[in-house]
Amino acid sequence: MAAAIFISSRRFCIGMPVLLLDLLSSAGTDGSPIPDRRAATVPGAWNCRGIRRTAVLLRQNNEKFPEWCRPMGNWTLSLLGRNELRAPDGTPINLPTRKSFALLAYLTCCPARTAARARLAALLWEDADAEQGRLHVRKALWTLRKQLEGFDAEAPIAADADSIRLVQNWSSDSAIFETAVVGAGDDPALLDAACTLYTGDFLSDFALRNAPAFDEWVAIERQRLRNIAISALRRLLDLHNAEQPADASTMATALRLVTLDPYDEKAHRAIMDAHQKQRRAAAAIAHYQDFRSRLAGELGVEPEAETTALFEDIAGRRRTGGTPQAESTPDRHSCKAGLRPVQPGSEIVRPARPLTRKRRWPWIASLSVMSALTAAGWYAIDRPEAPRVARLSPIETDLVVSGRPALSNDGTRVIFTARPRFSDNVDLYMLSLGSAKPQRLTDAPEVDDNAAWSPSGTEIAFTRTVEGGRKPCTIHIMTVTAAAERAIGRCLTAGTAALAWADPHHLLFTDAAKDADPFRLYLLDIESGAKHPLSEPPAGSFGDDFPQVSSDGRIAFARQFGANSADVFTLDARGDKGRRLTQDSGVVSGLAWDRSGDGLFYASTRGGDAGLWWVAARGGQPQRVSSGLLDYRRVSQARDANRAVVETALDARRLMRLVDGRLQSIRASTGPSDRFPSIGPHGQILFVSRRSGEEQLWSADRPDAPARQLTHGDGWQLSDPVWSPDGQWIAFAAMRDGMSDLYLVNADGSQLRRLTADASEDSGPQWARDSRSIYFSSRRGGQSRIWRLPVTSAAHPGAQAAVPVTPPGPGNFRLSADGRTLFYLYPGRAGIWSRPLPPALPATIAGERLLVMDFAPSDWRNWAIDGDYLYYAARPTALLFGTLRRRHLPSGRDEAIGSAAGLSRASSFAVARDGSLIVPVRALEIRLFAVDWEQ
Repeated sequence: MAAAIFISSRRFCIGMPVLLLDLLSSAGTDGSPIPDRRAATVPGAWNCRGIRRTAVLLRQNNEKFPEWCRPMGNWTLSLLGRNELRAPDGTPINLPTRKSFALLAYLTCCPARTAARARLAALLWEDADAEQGRLHVRKALWTLRKQLEGFDAEAPIAADADSIRLVQNWSSDSAIFETAVVGAGDDPALLDAACTLYTGDFLSDFALRNAPAFDEWVAIERQRLRNIAISALRRLLDLHNAEQPADASTMATALRLVTLDPYDEKAHRAIMDAHQKQRRAAAAIAHYQDFRSRLAGELGVEPEAETTALFEDIAGRRRTGGTPQAESTPDRHSCKAGLRPVQPGSEIVRPARPLTRKRRWPWIASLSVMSALTAAGWYAIDRPEAPRVARLSPIETDLVVSGRPALSNDGTRVIFTARPRFSDNVDLYMLSLGSAKPQRLTDAPEVDDNAAWSPSGTEIAFTRTVEGGRKPCTIHIMTVTAAAERAIGRCLTAGTAALAWADPHHLLFTDAAKDADPFRLYLLDIESGAKHPLSEPPAGSFGDDFPQVSSDGRIAFARQFGANSADVFTLDARGDKGRRLTQDSGVVSGLAWDRSGDGLFYASTRGGDAGLWWVAARGGQPQRVSSGLLDYRRVSQARDANRAVVETALDARRLMRLVDGRLQSIRASTGPSDRFPSIGPHGQILFVSRRSGEEQLWSADRPDAPARQLTHGDGWQLSDPVWSPDGQWIAFAAMRDGMSDLYLVNADGSQLRRLTADASEDSGPQWARDSRSIYFSSRRGGQSRIWRLPVTSAAHPGAQAAVPVTPPGPGNFRLSADGRTLFYLYPGRAGIWSRPLPPALPATIAGERLLVMDFAPSDWRNWAIDGDYLYYAARPTALLFGTLRRRHLPSGRDEAIGSAAGLSRASSFAVARDGSLIVPVRALEIRLFAVDWEQ
């Protein structure tokens, strides 16, 4: 019986948005019967009655909701949990394109449901120029009008030369939900009804090709609405506790809350307390133990003291045979109604009351019970469990390990990239787990990397760098037992590429057709060498990386939207029907399918919490599977064994001074995560540090003085801080809510201002000489280029529109001290270039000079300009050793000034006023661990 009820409630949730919107249109304000003209949508008459009562309740209080939120005779958009458009008469409408639906969804959420045509073009057709974008919008508008005509209703869309708006006869479930929450106030019945309207995440499973700005807007809106639902449920739980602690409504609300926020301890305490009041102490104890185990396994923490105290109280009463007083004392409402106390095993319900405003409560209580069944089902049954770690074992070797492990199908051998301690030659080695003697598989002078086992387990594929990564890499296949290799192809532009076997005859690899393009997945035919693009990353993104293939042919990969922002995606075997699994916008360092194919492991800094995570292949909330403070990178899972191998990093960074080839400590940097140094006009030092727990800006009057914290932001990732030439302001880039933009702050940390807020990643700010403009790098329009942003005044810093100063191509850059010369890199290409800084956007890059060729793309942050000198790191791709060099630009004289060993690639360095370098030194040790999962 319980299983049948759960299935029914689950089907009820799927059909609920359409039915509830319809019933809101037809319900009488006096509570009269509602025509059940769409009851067939939702099986189970008791489910339909619950929804109808909720509709009546909201309509009886419709004075709290604006007219446009009442869907009577309206065009209706369902955006929560399902994506559907219905005409005023209830007819479902299938739009011809997904972008048509996206346009309507965006307009519905805009203020006054109006948006500029230019904004819609930039949002949905980012890769088109201005004129093409307007044509796309015009065509989409014409298509929508043709599709929506023919209904006996007012024309739904109005437009003028500059904007498009939806007229008053539109409604959406997301707007009704949000307005219902606000209008409910502290009325528990109304608030419960409002929470019931949240039936799923905003535009879930909806994605567009080549529209990264729209995807980012959806992600922000989805999280905003989810946060509203969580906040409303928390408020409702507080109201329940204040009125009647631990009754059925409290249990229902708590269960709904933990499905959205699994770590809300107040909700877990409410569940435990409700179990106790129902004389189910064993269930309360089991719930606590499961929650405590989950916290330990996923977060490495213990429950709050209040949660533990409640558990100890319940466990103590059970051991002594005591009964909580609340269980033996009649309920205060029951006493008023002359009812008997609730007996063990009976259902807890509210007694009947006189017909007042509170009369609505039994209807909502019944709906809460249904929601509790649904939530409990999803929480306990439909929420897939992440694999649990049974044992974590270090893999010991005398080699200097670079990483990139590849575990054999049977889980007994691991191949990785490494070198002997006193050698510069990086090759592939194979180690049988349990042995300490690795076997060397390759012996080429170039770097061999990115090993991937074939489905048969007899061969591996790997890449080999060419000229230190300055030319495209080559792809090889080796028979492991014979150590015989053959080249099967060459990369297009990449100096190194991640690999995976799609099947016995094809390989997946990551590459870009042109240097400025984002990386995508390619399919390589092993016999013919033919290459076919498989994925379509959005213009303006960094592209796709870390391909992995499940045993049934599904493809997973990480899509990198920026330097510090990536998420996990999947494709089917043919490369279409892509799906976004995560909305983390953190750094993804590697991923792998689990043995069952039901989910994916991935290493990520999601939410600032670096670790190894697991997400179900069908989507859902990621679950942490690692514990402790290890920094996880790559992961490789055996196909036929319950074992994985992970790459971890012991990574400590601090800033040091390089003088005459020797490193010296500086007082301002205490580590272990200081980076991005910048020297001010008066010798001040500025840098990013996590010493306070989150990334913040710190500064000191000089490198050898103690530092002080300047900013106190929450949940952001900072980079590239730089002083204005007048010393009054600091510009920097920050990743926040998945978006990287430029910010401005006073030199003392006050007056924080946001300068940019577009959908593309803005980074690397550099000040003009007069402190009135900021230059920066961005992929606006789909390709990397350099832009200039005028700042209106130092006293009142605001931003005007940014204008490009280079054609597409240049990425990371520096300016000369006189502001006349631009030094820059091309993303993915070796070398440093220069040219005069033009006063306006030129058609081509004229006067370009190649200054340095021996500069690897992986060191794109590690260079600086100071007067007549260019400082840069010279070391091959994938290696951490090399030299720091200084080139005198007028004469071309080039000299080594120190070792680049240990120089962090995740930070820039700076030139102090005395000519010494402030460099981010990285003490990095890569270690491999074998992970055995619980059976």
